[in-house]
Amino acid sequence: MKHTYTALIAIILSFISFASFSQSIAGPGTVCNGYSISLAGTPAGGTWTSSNSAIAPVSSTGGVVTGLSAGVTTISYITGSGIATHLVTVNATPGAITGPSMICVGFSGVLSNPTVGGTWSSAASAIISISSAGVATGNALGSANIYYTLPTGCFAIKNMSTNPVPAAISGSLSVPCSGTTTLANATTGGTWSTSTTIVASVGASTGIVTGNTLGTATISYVLGSTGCLATAVVTVSGTVSAGTISGPSTLCVGSSGTLTSTVSGGTWSTAASNISLSSTTGAVTGLSAGVAIATYTYSGSCGTASAVYTINVVTSPSVGPILGSLAVACGSMTTLSDATTGGTWSSSNPAIAVIGSSSGIVTAISAGTANVTYTLAMSCGTASATAVVTVTPTASAGTISGPGTICDGGTGTLSSSVSGGTWSSSSSIIATVGASTGVVTGISVGTVFITYTVTTSCGTAIAVHTLLVTTTSSAGTISGSLSVCPGSTTSLTSSVSGGAWTSMFTSVATIVPGTGIVTGVTAGTSMISYIVSASCGSSITTAIVTVNAAPAAITGTTSLCAGGTTTLMDATTGGTWAITPSSIATISSAGVVSGVAAGSATATYTLPTGCYATAAVTVSSPISVSATASLVSCGSSYLGIATGATSFIWAPATGVTCSTCATTYIDPMATTTYTVTGTTGACTGTTTVTVDGNRIYGHISFSSTMPSALAMKVWLVQFDPTDSSIVATDSMATCLDGGSPFYMFNSKPAGNYLVKAKLLSSVPGTSDYIPTYGASTPYWYLAANIAHAAATNVQDINMIYGTVPAGPGFISGYVVSGAGKGTAGEVPQQGMLIFLKKAATGEIVTYTYTDATGAYSFGSLAYGSYIIAPDEQDYYTTPSTVITLSASAATASAVDFKKYTTSHVIMPFAIPNNIPVCLSAAMKVYPNPAKGVLNIYWGGMNNAAVSVLIKDVTGREVISSLLNLGVNETQSVLDIGSLHAGLYFITIKSGDMQHTEKIVIQD
Repeated sequence: MKHTYTALIAIILSFISFASFSQSIAGPGTVCNGYSISLAGTPAGGTWTSSNSAIAPVSSTGGVVTGLSAGVTTISYITGSGIATHLVTVNATPGAITGPSMICVGFSGVLSNPTVGGTWSSAASAIISISSAGVATGNALGSANIYYTLPTGCFAIKNMSTNPVPAAISGSLSVPCSGTTTLANATTGGTWSTSTTIVASVGASTGIVTGNTLGTATISYVLGSTGCLATAVVTVSGTVSAGTISGPSTLCVGSSGTLTSTVSGGTWSTAASNISLSSTTGAVTGLSAGVAIATYTYSGSCGTASAVYTINVVTSPSVGPILGSLAVACGSMTTLSDATTGGTWSSSNPAIAVIGSSSGIVTAISAGTANVTYTLAMSCGTASATAVVTVTPTASAGTISGPGTICDGGTGTLSSSVSGGTWSSSSSIIATVGASTGVVTGISVGTVFITYTVTTSCGTAIAVHTLLVTTTSSAGTISGSLSVCPGSTTSLTSSVSGGAWTSMFTSVATIVPGTGIVTGVTAGTSMISYIVSASCGSSITTAIVTVNAAPAAITGTTSLCAGGTTTLMDATTGGTWAITPSSIATISSAGVVSGVAAGSATATYTLPTGCYATAAVTVSSPISVSATASLVSCGSSYLGIATGATSFIWAPATGVTCSTCATTYIDPMATTTYTVTGTTGACTGTTTVTVDGNRIYGHISFSSTMPSALAMKVWLVQFDPTDSSIVATDSMATCLDGGSPFYMFNSKPAGNYLVKAKLLSSVPGTSDYIPTYGASTPYWYLAANIAHAAATNVQDINMIYGTVPAGPGFISGYVVSGAGKGTAGEVPQQGMLIFLKKAATGEIVTYTYTDATGAYSFGSLAYGSYIIAPDEQDYYTTPSTVITLSASAATASAVDFKKYTTSHVIMPFAIPNNIPVCLSAAMKVYPNPAKGVLNIYWGGMNNAAVSVLIKDVTGREVISSLLNLGVNETQSVLDIGSLHAGLYFITIKSGDMQHTEKIVIQD
C-alpha cells in the first residue's frame, strides 16, 4: 500500500507540474504605492487573485494590479487547466513635496521631502531648475513639474510656477544728507521700502528717498500680488552746514540785538567776556568795548558744522569809509555801502542824484555833483561818513528785451531797462509798435528795426531792436539712407535745420531727436518724422525706414587646428561667407573654414541686404605628443610622463592615478598599451606607451613590533598543484616602499606560485620573526596560491612572530633521507627548516635549520610541552609526539625525522615514547588526484581495525571513518563525493602504526 501511495503522489505532482507550466504571466514585477500596472495571462479567459489585497489587489478579469502599501504579494492567474503565479513588489511612494509653489524669476526656494534617498529633477529646467539639494531656481516665466524620485522609480510631483520681477529701479541713487531723490519703476502696482530708515527713508507709494544720515541703504520695490521685487542701493553723502549768520555787527555798550542763522536748531556760544549771548535765542548784549566772536554750532544726523560772526562793541558809534563807485552816468545807477551796518543814506542834492535811505542805491538825475552821507545813530551817539557822487552828462536808452521774431498778424511786447522812452518802427508796412507800450504787431513778412528813444535832462539816447516778421515754417526734405540693419545706424538730415526727429515704432528703429541718427532694432519698417516748430506753427516731413532682417547667429565649431577644417552654418539662407585675415584661415562658399596658420580671424555671413553676422575663429598650431613610462625605484607603479600639449587623456583609465594629468602613476593589472591623447586649443595628437603588467609583487608587514633592520629576502616558488612538486624558484632582496618592505618578480611564465619571506636579521632559535609564506602562514601547504597568467598578481605577506619561553630545557635530533637510519642509504638532510611548536595550541615558538650532519637543536627553553615539525616544500610533515620538558627531564634528544622521497612525507623516526610508524609500505591510496571515490589498497594488512581521517589545509576534519578489515579484505572504497576540489591530507591509523599522505580532489 505504501508503494501505491508513493506512485500516486508522483503521478499527481507530475500532472500539477505539467499543468502549471502551461500557464504564464507577463508584465512588470514592481509597482509604486498608489499606482497600477497591467499583467497579461496565457491562455486567455482566466481569473486573477492576489495573496494579499492589503498590499496590492488585482482586478479579477483585467489583471490590473494596484499598489496600496509597501510589501510583496503573489498574483495568481487561474484557468481551467492550471495556475500560474507572479510576484509583485509594491514600493513605497515618497511623501509629499513641501516648499514654495511660486518663485520669482532669478530667485530660489528650497523644496524638501520627508522620504530620504531620492533625487530631484525638473520637467522644464529652462523655466525652473533644481539642484541635488532641492534648491529650485526660477529661470524664465512659466510653470514646471518638479519630481522627487526614489531609486525604485517611485516619485512625488509638485507643480511650481514663476512670476516676473519688476523692472529695474530708475533714478539717481545718490542723495545728499537731509536731501531727497526720487526713484521710479516702470512696473506699476508696487510698494517701496528701505532696509534701514536710519540711513534713508522712502515714501511707500511715491519712491521719494530722504537721506537721514551718511551711509547706504537698500531700497526695494515689491509687487504686492507676487512678492517679487527689484532692489537698488542708495548712497547718502554730503556735509552739514551751520548756515549764514545775520545780525548787528556793531553794538553799543548796554545795547542788545539778535543773531540768526539760515539753519535752525543750532546752539549759540562765545568765548568773549564783553558780550552776553543766549545759547538758544541768539540774543546778544554789549557789555564792554571790544571785538567779540559769536559761534553757531549745528549738530544733526549728517554731522556737525559751525559758523562764526564778529561783533564790535563800542562806547560811541563809528562808521567806516563809504564804498562803491562814485562816478555814474546820467540816468544810470550805482550802489554804495559801508562796513558798518544799520545806518541810513541821504543826498545833499536830489536834483543831481537821489539815494535809497536803506539800500544805498544811487540814481543819476542830471549832470553835476552831490554829497552822499551815511549816518549811524545809536543810543551811545551818532557817527557819519560823506562822499561826493559825480553824475556825468550821458543819457542811456537802456537794453531792449523781447521777441526777435513774430508771425505776420501776430504780436509781441518789447521792453527796456530804462523807462520813460518812446517806441517807433522803421517800416509800418512790415510791423507797427505802440509808442508807449512797446507792443509790436506783424503786418507782412520782412525785417524791421524798432527804435526806443529816451530824452532826459542828461540828453537823448536811442536803442534799436531788430525784428523778423515770418510766416508758417517748413520742415524741408529728408535725405540719407532709408535702409539699415538691426544694431547698425544710418544718418538722416533735413534741408531745414532746427527740427526734432521721432520714430513711430521704436521697437523697429530708434532715432536721436537732435542728430537724426537712426539705429535698427528689429526687422520691419517705421515712419521717421522731422518736425520744425515755430511761433507761427509747426511743419512735419516723413520718410519710411526699413530695418532689414539680420541673419541668425553663426553656429558650428569655431576652433580648429592649422591644416584642419570646420564648418560654420547660418540658419538664414542666401548669404555669402567671408573671413579675415586670410593668412589665418580661409572659408568656402559653403562655410567650410580651413586653418592656415595659428591666430584669430573673423568669419562674416552677409545677406544681400548688407546685414551680417560674425563669429570669432581661433586657429591653433599642430602638436606632437610623446609619452614615456618608467618603473619607480621601489614600488609597483610606473611614472608616466606625457609632453607636447596643454592637456592630456590616458586611455584606458584603468590603473592610472590621474587620467587627465601630464604626469601620472600607472599600476596596471596586466600588460597594457595606453593611448595618450594631447590637446592644445583645437589641435590633438596621440601616441602610445606599453606598460609591462606581467609581475608578482607585494608588501611585507609585521604582526608584532617592526624590526629596526628591514633587510629581507623573498622566494618565489613555482609548483605543480597536482603533486606540489617544485617547478622553479627565484629570490630577491626587498626594497623599502614608503617604509614597508616591497618585492616584485617580473616576466614570470604562467603557473602556480607561492611566495615566502625571511627577515635576514632574525636569529634561528630565538624570539623573532619566522620565515613566512603569503598571506601569513609558516606552512607551504596553507600558503595562498598565486595562479599567475602573465598578468599582475598582488600577494602581501604578514610576518609571524615567535616568542621563546626562556628556561633550561633542550631538544635535539636529526633529519635524514633514505631507507632507514644507520644504513648506507640514509643521507643527512642539511638546511631543513625545523619548527618548534607549543603542544597545547600548535603555536610556533621559534625555528632553526639542520646543519651539515642533519642535526638540529633548540636550547634555553622553559619547561613545558612541545612538538617538533620539519618543513619543506612539497613534503607533508607528520609532527613528533608531544615532548614534555620538566625539572626531572629537561632534555629530549634523538627526536629524529626521515624524508621519504617516494611518498613525499617527513615522518618521525626512532622517537622515544612509541611514536606511530608508517603502515605497510605496500599500502596505496589511489587514484590521486581523485574524483568521487578513493581506493585504499591495504598491501597485505587484514583482520584489523583501521581509522581513516581526512583534513583540509586549515586542519579542519572533513571525513572520519572507522573500518574493520576482514580476514581476506585487501581493498576498501571511501566515498569522497561531498568534498570540494582542493588539497587535503589523509591519515590512516591502526594500533601503533600511522600513514599520512597528501591527496588532491578534483571536480
